[in-house]
Amino acid sequence: MQSGSLARCEYSDRVGASASRLRGELLAILDSDAAPDTSGRMTEPFDRILGPLSGLLIAKWAGYDESEREAIAAFDEEAFTPTLPVALRLPAWDHPTGDHASNVAEALEGIAATSRATSAAVRYVARIAPLVTRAVERSRPTYERLHAWVGQIEFGRLGGRALAARLLDDALCKVMTEQGRLVGEFATPEHVAALMLELADPEPGHKVYDPCFGFGELLVGAARKLRAAARTGSLPMWVEVQQAGIFGVEIDPLAYAVGLCRTLLAGIDHPRLELTDALERPLPRNRSAGGFDRILATPPWGARTARTSTGQFRFPSRNAETLFLQHVMANLRPGGRAVVALPEGPLYRLGSDRRVRKTLLSEYSIDAVVSLPAGAFAPWTGIAASLVVFRRDRPQSAVRFIGISPGAWEAAPEAGDHSRTRTELLRGVSDLITCRSEPLSDPLLSDVEAWDVPVRELGHRDYELVPARSGSDALDAEIDRLVAADRTL
Repeated sequence: MQSGSLARCEYSDRVGASASRLRGELLAILDSDAAPDTSGRMTEPFDRILGPLSGLLIAKWAGYDESEREAIAAFDEEAFTPTLPVALRLPAWDHPTGDHASNVAEALEGIAATSRATSAAVRYVARIAPLVTRAVERSRPTYERLHAWVGQIEFGRLGGRALAARLLDDALCKVMTEQGRLVGEFATPEHVAALMLELADPEPGHKVYDPCFGFGELLVGAARKLRAAARTGSLPMWVEVQQAGIFGVEIDPLAYAVGLCRTLLAGIDHPRLELTDALERPLPRNRSAGGFDRILATPPWGARTARTSTGQFRFPSRNAETLFLQHVMANLRPGGRAVVALPEGPLYRLGSDRRVRKTLLSEYSIDAVVSLPAGAFAPWTGIAASLVVFRRDRPQSAVRFIGISPGAWEAAPEAGDHSRTRTELLRGVSDLITCRSEPLSDPLLSDVEAWDVPVRELGHRDYELVPARSGSDALDAEIDRLVAADRTL
């Protein structure tokens, strides 16, 4: 009999070889189907590859989920009635007969044509079905290659879901890098998302919400954080995370499919993700019952809406960022915390934006406004942005502002064999907020400024939340910096 360590080593080698092969096959599909995008919108290769790929992964996951529920029912000696078409059930994936690719396409077309959804899995499949059926119409050979690739994913095997998540992320990263600004509306860079999650600090028992989740970077990060925390707790704690931990809304069907798929692969079997417009959803009447404990959002910057008001927002506006900020404020539970990434416009514009900021300062507790350098969201956009961190709590007398200089940003590389990376820089910034510490003692934060501004003074500035020091504040900061550098002064 082989030793346990040797068996694990050989198993790891097999998984590693399988992962390399699957990664190579998927990248080959992406490269062979590459085509120039001249439409100015997110089409290639999302329409042709990542959308239907996510849809097929969701369809196969639904079959696995149903088989798990059937096994539990059998163990409990309870009746169980499958709700998925035969072609989408796990035995059909594991032991395909005939033309399974065609059978799956027909089953998805049938689900898309009916409005009857008898389970969460069926609802998910119904929402992504049109992406797959369109892919069949566009290129049958590409669809069949994707179907064959998904057929090799084993959700029931140890590490199967994590492997699928990693491979999908690899493909998404490749496409996003090539597409650049065309996908910026749907993406939050990994290092920025890490800071937002650090500041939000979701825990098991919290309801986490993203009203415009795009490709799901923030929700996936929250899911992984909740899953890691729940492992040290009880089974009911993990069940609660699964059933009522992750919530989100996305209006774009392609982004929805990718974000939903990534959230499922992150281990959340029942995410409450909806395909609709968050700005059209009714606001909760009772925030304690209908609100959320943690809200993370990167609203679409610069987007304009035809609605001047839906009748539910206190301050009408055509700026999407302004409406999304009000949406977040209205959906935050008492004691809840939100982290919203915004361009500078909503932080200094007059009119509705000024009234929203005044409300934020007078009815909420703003923990911090973190000014990120212009390249923080590159390559999706070069626009300077800030993270607004606030709670549904008693207002504070001052707001902490933090400015990260381009020098500090460039000194900490995004990744590589460096001791201090950009993600670590951003996480270090969280201490300046939570502990009200000073950045002078950490060399990595030497070009990071932190200062507090009384709310009364902000009122004299039209409640602007753009990180900008007054002349006296800037002079005091420079003196502190010089003294820290040379104690003889």
